[in-house]
Amino acid sequence: MRHIRRALIVSVLISAPLAATAIAAPAGAGSALRFDKPVLLTPQSGFGGFEPSLIVDQQDNVWATAHRTYTPLSPDPGAAGGVRGASWLWMSKDGKTFTNPPGLTPTGEYQKNFGLEGDVARDGAGHVYFIDLGPAEARFTAWKVDGPGQATALRTTPALPVVLDDRPFVAAGGNGTVFVAVNNSAATRARGGQYAFYVSRDGGATFGQGLPYTAAGSSFCRPHVSPRNPRLLTAVCTGETPSPSVARQSLLAFTSTDAGASWTRTVIRNDAGDSPGGFEIFPSLAEAPDGTLSVLHHQQQYDPADTGRSGPMIGSKLMTYSTRDGGLSWSKPRDVTPEPGIWSQTSLSAAPNGLLGLAGYYRPDTASPWTFRAATFRTSTRDIRSVPVAPGQVASLSSELNPPGEFTQAAFDSRSKFKVIYAARELALPVLTGVENAKFGNTQVFYAQQP
Repeated sequence: MRHIRRALIVSVLISAPLAATAIAAPAGAGSALRFDKPVLLTPQSGFGGFEPSLIVDQQDNVWATAHRTYTPLSPDPGAAGGVRGASWLWMSKDGKTFTNPPGLTPTGEYQKNFGLEGDVARDGAGHVYFIDLGPAEARFTAWKVDGPGQATALRTTPALPVVLDDRPFVAAGGNGTVFVAVNNSAATRARGGQYAFYVSRDGGATFGQGLPYTAAGSSFCRPHVSPRNPRLLTAVCTGETPSPSVARQSLLAFTSTDAGASWTRTVIRNDAGDSPGGFEIFPSLAEAPDGTLSVLHHQQQYDPADTGRSGPMIGSKLMTYSTRDGGLSWSKPRDVTPEPGIWSQTSLSAAPNGLLGLAGYYRPDTASPWTFRAATFRTSTRDIRSVPVAPGQVASLSSELNPPGEFTQAAFDSRSKFKVIYAARELALPVLTGVENAKFGNTQVFYAQQP
């Protein structure tokens, strides 16, 4: 996310009737999909989080991370000394009870590191990787998963000893192939892009030599390592490509077939960002068991008079593109919008049985509060319908232009059961506002799973 270094705290008192109001669901949600009651992951009121990520490892343990609310330290009963400086990180063997993963020693080294934003990934050999953005470096921790609810910490190291401007994202595959995409805009914009790529072949012990690869024209990227071929790396980025008159917003793919030694840049879609539309910041990627990689992005719609896009979105479409060669060529777009209205921060995931899962924030119009909804479907499904993950729960107020943060995440387990993680407004507390329209602060992190 784009950090708010100085937030102006404005007390916006939330009335009790609003907090208890049930939100009407769109008609036609006739899906068998349902979720258990969401689990509150953040441990204390006022010390919540947002922008969560989620994976399920080979033992079906759930690993989840989230940005902490803007405080130097947060209360954490599971951490050594009862506080943590790192981003939130939890693991669970059943999706009901969550604990901090073990450290190298009982002191929990990775919990003490000051971290702003983290991401988590798994490879195909039973390793889990966590990267966390610090003030002077990206801290990297690796575990070996030993069984249900069991993991052994292998290392905690400064993965990327450079000052990063924004969140690092991590993907992994094979036995120790780790692909990190970082926003080091101060250094990389001068080289033609905002995101830089680092690759490790030894589980994050080292991250290559020399300068990283700069993704030309990139603004915000998500990395992916093919589980079928760990030498095949793909990143999909929002960004810009030049035109005769002005730079246009684009959706870009960067593909390496040799584990990061060389890269090919492909324009998936160009000029899709012409006013009054636009792309949402972070695309989402998911690879099906047959090797088809799909990317989900938003085509945002604004009032034509709102040329600066300072007002609310008035609508959005969810579009997917797919590739069978890691991003060198792409299919025509497919509209997978479940219900008409306004969607934000959706995540795409692929299940072992071939299902696709979609989850994100939704509201039918600008007068309605944001809720969190999900859907599962197959590539042949024409009429996709979503369901509320937590019926009646308000994720963000109708007065807020955007829901909390800038992305969410979803995943399937080995039984093709759908799991989601998201942030929701803590209605009893004031809204923290600033230049990002109250997207950050005083939100709690929830996890929910299909029974």
